Amino acid sequence: MIRLNLLSPVKKREIKRNIALTKVRNLLSYSALVLFMLAALLWGNQFLMEEKISTLDEQIANAKKIAQSSEGSTLDEQISEFNSKVKGASQKLSGCQLWSPILADISTKVPSGVQITYLALTKSQKEVEIRGKSSTRDNLVIFKNNLEEGENYTNLDIPITSFLQKTDLDFKINFNFGG
Repeated sequence: MIRLNLLSPVKKREIKRNIALTKVRNLLSYSALVLFMLAALLWGNQFLMEEKISTLDEQIANAKKIAQSSEGSTLDEQISEFNSKVKGASQKLSGCQLWSPILADISTKVPSGVQITYLALTKSQKEVEIRGKSSTRDNLVIFKNNLEEGENYTNLDIPITSFLQKTDLDFKINFNFGG
């Protein structure tokens, strides 16, 4: 194989030097571009961080205003006031009569064939008034006996007029609850 050398050694060195310089120039251009992009990114990030810090400062100032009301009371005083209101409501509720157990107990004592149409509970006198319809006299007697067997019911009163008919009876029962 034959090699032809058309370029002089000086020219070869000059071409190699130009190629190396071009590579260095391209590398420096790319580096400058990357540095410029990083600078823009950091500047944008700084702007966003300043906005976030100012928002947090505003939130802290608002929290301080809330912590100290216009009357100058502190958050601890507001919490104590709220706790006293809750305690007062709890004490009021503790004195209330729970109607659910009474109603549930009465409902278990109603036999089939008896329908309750009216029920009144009086807390102050601890009285119950029940009005309703019974399909037969026997069903009404069963209902009366069920109530009398209950531990929590006293002074059971059914007017004799409630037993006058054999079927389709309208009745009224009064009794006291709670012993």
